[in-house]
Amino acid sequence: MNNPITLVHITDLHFFSRGLSLSHFLSKRFLGYFNWIMNRSKKFDFSLTEGFLAQIEKEKPKAVIITGDFSVTSDVREFEKAREFVDRIKATGVSVYLIPGNHDYYTFESVRKKQFEKFFGGYLVSDEYPVVVKLNDNLTIVFLNTVKPNLLSSRGAISQKEIEELEKILASGTAPMIVSAHYPVLHKTETYYSNITRRLGNSKLLRRALIKSKVPLLYIAGHVHHYSYTVDKENPLVAYLTTPPLFYRREFNGGYTEINFNGEKFSVKLIAFFE
Repeated sequence: MNNPITLVHITDLHFFSRGLSLSHFLSKRFLGYFNWIMNRSKKFDFSLTEGFLAQIEKEKPKAVIITGDFSVTSDVREFEKAREFVDRIKATGVSVYLIPGNHDYYTFESVRKKQFEKFFGGYLVSDEYPVVVKLNDNLTIVFLNTVKPNLLSSRGAISQKEIEELEKILASGTAPMIVSAHYPVLHKTETYYSNITRRLGNSKLLRRALIKSKVPLLYIAGHVHHYSYTVDKENPLVAYLTTPPLFYRREFNGGYTEINFNGEKFSVKLIAFFE
């Protein structure tokens, strides 16, 4: 029997730094900054950091997968805080894999300057997506890039070329896979609804590719700030997981998802680590 593997999925960290600069007034950062101050900041509690790190140190999962939104406005100071946190996870001896979220590509300027890549390049396996990571002979993780800068909306995008490459990977797969992205495939589940300004472009094409899988496939994402687990109606081998923000306060049901793999199938569990 294969040794079981435990993975931890975290997402939507949203590290924030106070203080306005000229760049905030000349870009979308102005909206993101005040939305955080007036609304989102009330939902987050970064004092939970130490509890999470202690949990990782104790449990020693095979890897921690982070599916983006390390920042709020792609500010350099936010990335500095996020990088320090990721480095502390790595210091526990646990492997870290990560991809950007839409808040990490918040402005066209930050994308042009490759700010995210400058801070997290050491954790990126490649900048050519899809990225394939083989954890062992029985489990592969595929990372997708679904983010792009927008003037006002929070829409994501995945190219047809990337989907076609994913189809090739799935067609050649003989063992279970995890596909990891920031944006979920489904616009609506029992726990969330994404309006048109927050959805992933080409999501229907992506789902068509995923449901061709002949092996158990778990698609994991963030973005919607809710936990959900949904089995595909057309192919029960395929399931979709979204994890809530790691640092959400107790009343907003934050935490992380523990993914257990026994060599043949996946099981998932939401962990409210602060309880």
